[in-house]
Amino acid sequence: MSNNSKLALPLISVVSTLTILGSPSEALALKRGDNNSQVKNVQSCLKRLGYFNGPENGNFGPMTEAAVKKFQQASRISAIGIVGPQTTDALQRRCGTGETQISANTCQQELKSGCDGAVVRELQQNLTTLGVYNGPVTGLFRELTTNAVVNFQRQNGINPIGVVGPQTQRAIRLALDRQVISPEESGNGNPPGRFCDYRREIISIGCESDWVQQLQQRLKALNYFGGNPTGYFGQVTRNAVVRFQQDNRLPITGAVDAVTWGRIVNSPIGSMPTGSMPTGSIPTLPPSIITIGSRGSQVTTLQENLKQLGYFYGNPTGFYDRSTQDAVMRFQQSYGLPMTGNVDERTSQEILKVLRSSRAGMGGGSEFEPIYPGDNNPRVEKLQKRLLELGLLKANPTGYFGALTREGLLAFQRYQSLSETGFVDEETWEKLEFSNADKRYVIVVPLRNPGIYNQLLEYVPTAQVGKSRLGDFVNAGEYNQRSEAQRQSQFLRGRGFDARVEYF
Repeated sequence: MSNNSKLALPLISVVSTLTILGSPSEALALKRGDNNSQVKNVQSCLKRLGYFNGPENGNFGPMTEAAVKKFQQASRISAIGIVGPQTTDALQRRCGTGETQISANTCQQELKSGCDGAVVRELQQNLTTLGVYNGPVTGLFRELTTNAVVNFQRQNGINPIGVVGPQTQRAIRLALDRQVISPEESGNGNPPGRFCDYRREIISIGCESDWVQQLQQRLKALNYFGGNPTGYFGQVTRNAVVRFQQDNRLPITGAVDAVTWGRIVNSPIGSMPTGSMPTGSIPTLPPSIITIGSRGSQVTTLQENLKQLGYFYGNPTGFYDRSTQDAVMRFQQSYGLPMTGNVDERTSQEILKVLRSSRAGMGGGSEFEPIYPGDNNPRVEKLQKRLLELGLLKANPTGYFGALTREGLLAFQRYQSLSETGFVDEETWEKLEFSNADKRYVIVVPLRNPGIYNQLLEYVPTAQVGKSRLGDFVNAGEYNQRSEAQRQSQFLRGRGFDARVEYF
């Protein structure tokens, strides 16, 4: 009887493998040149894990092969680029159930952590209007959104579980009906709104600023907005935005993100009334470009950085004036960049690069080493995991600091009212709830044979291989409290693993 029970485990593993790779014969030899649905499933899994960034087309080409090799190396499997039984099993362990994936049907019934998409963006916008959410509108239901839902539920006498079911949805609608009174419809003056800058956030119901007025003027010129431009974003403005998005095949959110703004700005106007738009009132530059007239913390950070590098001579003001433009042009000239006087992505990256090299040569001061775009190491992966928990990262942690990581970091810095540097300094690291020393209680399992890692993945999908002076080990979890780590360690020891708690 005991022999039969031992044999059952491999059989279950083979059956579950079929959900990724199909039949056993196919599972034995997926390789370069194959083109089928099993390859597509492998690509989907590798993309979820952050190893693959190509199209999920079922074609096993060089990009897929390279991704398979990276996964095999990370999983301590021979990196031959062929998906055999061992690789299939490892993929199934990592993607078979999904760590935070929620079915579309579940998210239609109720919104909770793991749900994504336009309906989550609308929820975040509504919670922002109601004053319980002050994070960026990302469409990702993660920690920040959960906390906001809990706060709303507590305020309205609902069980604070952080899940948006029918009761919470009704309460949100009632709260919005009480709070949002559109001045375009009522004519009774503007209700109090929050200032919104399209360059820094999504413009939605409840916003009030010159940007909203310019948006309304533009929509009026395009025959979508029939009211008087007031500068307050109410229901009439939202309806106009929805109609524009429908006509232009954009995601229908009723809010204005960078894509919708750019489409509105660049849409041709047949006969625009003279004087209906102030000259230069609608910028035609992409939102990522900082130029004359820009204001905010990003400009302050730019001025501070250029001053440190010896190009800006005044005091940082947060306003992009002629002296700031001159400083930018001097920097661009020094480093062979087009002398536009505007800070685009290329100029911004070059400033970061020069700052990094200059700080490396200075020495002294804090021992904290900043994390910059382009870095590729475990600290970046730790940063990405935290941003993912907060709902500010739209990709799986890979350890590489790319454009998506920088975008999420900037959103976090805005949320925390930090200098929007686009890199991780000591203050940002602390706000992310990391300690400077980066010490924590870690569950360590000695890696006496490669099979231990794959076995651990069944219980700890985020387990990683680490190295120490005493040899290789598996990191089976990190905790702030020793008691939490010991509890998990005892759980793993009860399943036959040599798990112990170490303080790193």
